Amino acid sequence: MSELSTGNPSEDRRDRPAEDDVSNRLMEAAGLQSSDFWYVENAMLLSRIARLWEQTLETVLKPHGLIPAEMRVLSTLIARTDRELTMSEIKRSVVLTAGAVTKAVARLEAMELVKKHPSAIDKRSVHVTVTERGRLLARAALNDVIANFEQAFRECDASERDAVALSFKLSAARLQSR
Repeated sequence: MSELSTGNPSEDRRDRPAEDDVSNRLMEAAGLQSSDFWYVENAMLLSRIARLWEQTLETVLKPHGLIPAEMRVLSTLIARTDRELTMSEIKRSVVLTAGAVTKAVARLEAMELVKKHPSAIDKRSVHVTVTERGRLLARAALNDVIANFEQAFRECDASERDAVALSFKLSAARLQSR
């Protein structure tokens, strides 16, 4: 167990009075009961983690000339080496709006990191493939992202990292199934 947690949720909350105060004020404003505290606290925490991770990605990817949405597209494409993907398949994989995917792919295409072409079967559908240059840049950027993530969790032992990973997987599965 890390030194940030005592293992006792009541004691851990006392170490974070500012966060609890925000959660309590939000609950009061929304007319929620004390039994809803866990949901409010964790929804706010998940939102904070997402914002912090997005900021971290922006910082880590900037030297590579990429933004997080573009890296998500590149990562999706290099993970699928068996075939090219349609814009719709990319959208589903990266959990971005159609407009955000279109913008990211257009910028990646302008940087010659991806190529797109109409489908031979359905001319309305566009297929996207990663170029060798895109593959190399994505690998370099991904190595920096991984190094940053490793550094963030370097003080955790294997069981804590496993617990974090399980929490991420469960959260993603529950939220994705909605």
